[in-house]
Order: sequence, then structure tokens, then C-alpha cells
Amino acid sequence: MKAYILSVKNYEEKGEDIVFAENASKARSKVWNTGLDPDDFTSVRARRAPNFDGMESASERDMFKAKWRDGWWFDATGYPDYETASDEDFYKWFDWFYK
Repeated sequence: MKAYILSVKNYEEKGEDIVFAENASKARSKVWNTGLDPDDFTSVRARRAPNFDGMESASERDMFKAKWRDGWWFDATGYPDYETASDEDFYKWFDWFYK
């Protein structure tokens, strides 16, 4: 299934989330299942994220790794540099930080 990054227009501090849907309209309707908390449906933005296509069944750990590889910033500390570290380095950090 296609991946979309949802965000709230004019409120970057609310962050972004990835959802999976057939098209952008259906992706936008999934905003209520995220932590984005838009003021209304018209403020929801959906843009394609082909790097995440087909990952709807991925574990949380693998989804975090894919986001990390894509350069996402986490509300956490000490994670390895995505440009130089290996996947194994990331998994070690993830297991230490989240478990």
C-alpha cells in the first residue's frame, strides 16, 4: 500500500506521522488515528512517502529504523548518525533506549 506523511498546515511543531492508504484523500482521513491533533480536517496535509511503501506490516522497530534512515528526528537522545552508522548500530540503540 502507498505511504503518506501527514502533517498539519502551519503547525510544524505538531510533527508528522506516516499512514498507509490507496490515495491522499483516504490518507488524510486517517489523521484522527495519529497524535497530530489538527484543528479541522482542512488543515491536514498528505504527501507521498514512497520510501515507506509496503511497510504497513512492519514492526515498530523496523519502522523507526526506516524513519531514521530517511533522516527523521526523534524525540530521544543518543541515536547514531544515520549517514555513518549501520543498521545494527541503530538496533542496539533502539533496544537500549526503548526497552
